[in-house]
Amino acid sequence: MLRTAFFSAYKILLWAFAIVGLAAAALGVMLAAPLKGLPVLESISQTDRAVDRSDLPAVDRFQARDGTTLGYRHYPAHQPAVPRAAVLVHGSSGSSIAVHALAKALAAVGVETFAPDIRGHGVSGTRGDIGYLGQLEDDMADFVSEIRKTRPDVPLTLLGHSAGGGFVLRVIASQVGAQFERAIMIAPHFGYDAPTSRGTDLRYFDEPQP
Repeated sequence: MLRTAFFSAYKILLWAFAIVGLAAAALGVMLAAPLKGLPVLESISQTDRAVDRSDLPAVDRFQARDGTTLGYRHYPAHQPAVPRAAVLVHGSSGSSIAVHALAKALAAVGVETFAPDIRGHGVSGTRGDIGYLGQLEDDMADFVSEIRKTRPDVPLTLLGHSAGGGFVLRVIASQVGAQFERAIMIAPHFGYDAPTSRGTDLRYFDEPQP
């Protein structure tokens, strides 16, 4: 009986050492193999590098209802100003810096523009993190209240690019949506499986399309 138990334990130990050895060998191969980076999306990177950000406005700040300090950039309207203002929301991997060119263009045609750093991006809160579902909508409501301190009656237009466009859809469907006269979604991203998604092949974006 003891001999059978001993050999059973011995076999289990051999199998354990074999598994550990195979895992170590596989890990060694993975570490030795050179990493291949993703292809550079030149159509995006070249355009981004061409943007002049030397006149980027400084970050202004306001306090959200949970006490977190959130940031935004303000683009005063060039004269003659039109009787409306815009809130411009960046995409998922960006911040207010990413929409500088568009914000500046809106201001140039007389539209006062506010570009927030959405919580988890830029200077707003902890990077990549929120406290609860619906907090971004609450942040937008607090941001509108901040704008209303100096612009109590100006009609607001909400614009969003990429994931910011998806966020715009959420905002206008929430209670704060009533604070906006109109909403504009620019190349909105509604999710990888949405009908508007063009797939996951990165080559798509740098190839001429029919």
